[in-house]
Amino acid sequence: MNQSNLPAAHTREGREMIYYQWVPFILSLMALFFYIPRGVWNIFSSYSGLALADLMTAARKSAKTGADDPFIPSIASTLRKVHTSKVTRYGSNLFNLYVTMKILIFANLVLQFFYLNHFLGTEYTFWGAGIALDMLRGRQWQQSGHFPRVNMFNEKIFIFLWFWFAMLLFCTSINLFVWIRRRYSKTARKNFLYSVLTDSGLDTTEVEREEFYQEVVQDDGLLVLLLLDANGGRLQSSELAHQLWISKFPQNDDKTISTIAEDEAKLHEQLWGEYYLTIVTFCDLEVRELGGAVHRWSLQCVLMINMFNEKIFVFLWWWFCVLVFISILNLLRWLIRLSFDSQRSFITAVLESSIDDDFDTREVSEFCKKTLKTDGVTIVRLIEENATIYQAAEFTIPLWKEFIQKSK
Repeated sequence: MNQSNLPAAHTREGREMIYYQWVPFILSLMALFFYIPRGVWNIFSSYSGLALADLMTAARKSAKTGADDPFIPSIASTLRKVHTSKVTRYGSNLFNLYVTMKILIFANLVLQFFYLNHFLGTEYTFWGAGIALDMLRGRQWQQSGHFPRVNMFNEKIFIFLWFWFAMLLFCTSINLFVWIRRRYSKTARKNFLYSVLTDSGLDTTEVEREEFYQEVVQDDGLLVLLLLDANGGRLQSSELAHQLWISKFPQNDDKTISTIAEDEAKLHEQLWGEYYLTIVTFCDLEVRELGGAVHRWSLQCVLMINMFNEKIFVFLWWWFCVLVFISILNLLRWLIRLSFDSQRSFITAVLESSIDDDFDTREVSEFCKKTLKTDGVTIVRLIEENATIYQAAEFTIPLWKEFIQKSK
């Protein structure tokens, strides 16, 4: 070591590195912030009048075991209470809350992503990408200041975190886009509802679907259908839509889930830095020697913990990049779904999933506006995503039938 390059003792004492000992607390705080969107959803969704978490759990269990779904008629009965149910009273509150939760997830990832860069004190805006480029170009840590071969523990932790956050950010962006499209694209919501009703074996018209959507399902009901479709499969969501449909249009109950299963079975037979978590640093020691003289020694110290931390944060950085991208795509997707055309197309698809008939576009539009509304379409879409379109149709068809019956 060149003695002339060693900073003065008083200068070194003012630049002691203490940040690495806070790594466990920082990681715990980052993990805590990921629970904020979930907490917001759990608190406010309870006011919707629907136990969505229990509904989705039952849907997933039923989809795996193939057992009967007694909860479907209960949910359908709740959504049919137009004048008393909180879901139909407010129309789209539940869907708006769900999209808000998605936005909170996306914002949390973005903030943590840039906080990670700030915490690392890096000269790179995209730290993980800069590290990867340095590695690919063969730039050694002596020139870049990255990853001195000592503090291996912190290094691994922060590299891991950086890439993990980048991936989470990408996935969350896509998911946020999808749900924003579902919220604001009427065409997406109509298509989903149409698909769910069709898969449930119902023969609906566009006017009937519109009335069914506006008067029975609404946006929050559609959200239930979407969640049920995603968690329990299309069979669950179609069954719920079918229950709602036949309660409104009992005369249209000409096809059941069993006949749909038989048709599908036949078809199946026919087809088939500087501050980069420093790893090497200086340690000052005072040694008392013979004669009582105290000598000050400056040594190179190895901070093994930082090598692991560094890898974690690099991984998190990349993971946040991925999550941001996914969140953006998901947000855009749900924004598109909020359009009325998307809702109408979706509801039409749901109705056609269980009803073998052509639907009048005007009827489906009226059904979406007067019965389902935005929240009802959202519930139907969520049931379709968490279960199947058949469960969404089971949910939607009774509402559709009631709508058609009243329109006559």
